[in-house]
Amino acid sequence: MINFILKILMEVNGLTFIKEIMKGSFSIVYLTSKQGTSTKYATKIYNKSNYFNEIQAMKYINEESSILKEVNHPNIVKFIEKYEDETYIYILLEFCNGGDLSYCLSKYLKENNKPFSEEIVQYIMRQIIEAVKYLHNKKIIHRQIYLNNIMINYENEEDMKNNDIMKGKIKIGDFVISRYLQKGDLAKSFVGIPSILRPIMTHHIDDENGYDEKIDIWYIGCSCYELLTGKMPFRTIVHGVREGDYYVPITLSKEAISFLNSTLQYDSKKRLSIHKLYNHKFLRKNVKEFNKINLDELKNINIIDNSKIVVNIKNNEIIRDYFGDGI
Repeated sequence: MINFILKILMEVNGLTFIKEIMKGSFSIVYLTSKQGTSTKYATKIYNKSNYFNEIQAMKYINEESSILKEVNHPNIVKFIEKYEDETYIYILLEFCNGGDLSYCLSKYLKENNKPFSEEIVQYIMRQIIEAVKYLHNKKIIHRQIYLNNIMINYENEEDMKNNDIMKGKIKIGDFVISRYLQKGDLAKSFVGIPSILRPIMTHHIDDENGYDEKIDIWYIGCSCYELLTGKMPFRTIVHGVREGDYYVPITLSKEAISFLNSTLQYDSKKRLSIHKLYNHKFLRKNVKEFNKINLDELKNINIIDNSKIVVNIKNNEIIRDYFGDGI
């Protein structure tokens, strides 16, 4: 339940509390409206007293606000305004009525007993990549492109009730650990979800190591995998990312597997840039024209339980030779 004092403070700032939407590591997001209007907002609230390292926390929050003010793209959640008092920081954002893709996928799995079709995933990934391409052109890396931070908004309430993903607009949100990164520079902060962290982050980072904008490509691959299979590609750091193995259902098309293989590369140099990924055949080709795997052709590829193939992201030359360069 919302803190009584916080509720009063929100009213002082002209906001009417409706309900809590989401609770994150750094903030809580509430559905609000401006008093006297029907327009709804997702209001992200930071409690300043919660930060052990206040200087570092404020750096992230200020960077988030700076980036949100600068960006303007149909596939990125819109920034409305920011203000603060002695205790709280309020960031008003565009409200997306369909929730996040993690919720949408869970609902779809429950109702259909299967993950999204390749056509739906293709529709989603096109919009995600449009947004990331825009961000990378502005020298911004997101660093948190996973399903909880990807929202969907519907113009038609019936489409929302039916969970009709292909009638919604996909929007990337939560820029709290995003940052500017000039070409040639490397970031070194250890951030993100451990089970899908970029491989370099699973080891100690020293002054000679770091990562660039292709961290976002890794996260795109993880999100795409989850949408296609209903599961995350790596269960844990030890039994996943560090071993370099992920499993792909053989029911997926060659184009889908090629797309995954172009993103889930242990060596970032082998990942496609966002601009090349934008033109990948998985996004540009009609799903009905996709090629399915012929099991007779996979003699040199490890088959698991006749339903999955194993791909090793540290040493997957056989897969790459078979599926091509991913373009």
